[in-house]
Amino acid sequence: MNKPTTILTTHNLSFELPHETLFEKLNISIKRGDRIGLVGRNGSGKSTLLKILARQIEPSNGSIETRCSAYYLPQLDFSLLESDESVESHVVRQGSSWPFVHKILHQWFKTNAIQPTQWLKTLSGGEIVKLHLALVEANHPELLLLDEPTNHLDATGLQVLKNFLASFSGVFIIVSHDPFFLDLVVDNIWEL
Repeated sequence: MNKPTTILTTHNLSFELPHETLFEKLNISIKRGDRIGLVGRNGSGKSTLLKILARQIEPSNGSIETRCSAYYLPQLDFSLLESDESVESHVVRQGSSWPFVHKILHQWFKTNAIQPTQWLKTLSGGEIVKLHLALVEANHPELLLLDEPTNHLDATGLQVLKNFLASFSGVFIIVSHDPFFLDLVVDNIWEL
């Protein structure tokens, strides 16, 4: 049996803050094979929209219909850079196993630098992004929602992310302020 072509739709989606409306009456249709860049000024609601699509927060109005598994990769959580939690504990808490994530880190990022007993606070911002990309691969989502993953990556990390997205078999929406990177990885640009 064939899977449906459309994997996510929204109807009249709105999100309101106490003193402003971030967006209203958004009607979105995401299909298999879509590779979307989401752009807009800071504070326009890009992260909020991703969180709504990931079902982490509720919209003020409207509805979402999802026919796929989704994984939300948030902007770097700076509290992780101060956390005494071990890498392995964090991986397990995210629903995966260290040996599997370690294998992905080695295959994709050619690194053995991240060790299971390390505290998260000993990792760089780029290493945390790589760790979370490995968790994405371990979870096999059909829809990947990436919130500014390029912010803490050096040139090598950006190339690895580009290769990762090129080989990713599902659909993705990526928020980035780097137009050159978006040109390399997406087919459509949405502006909020």
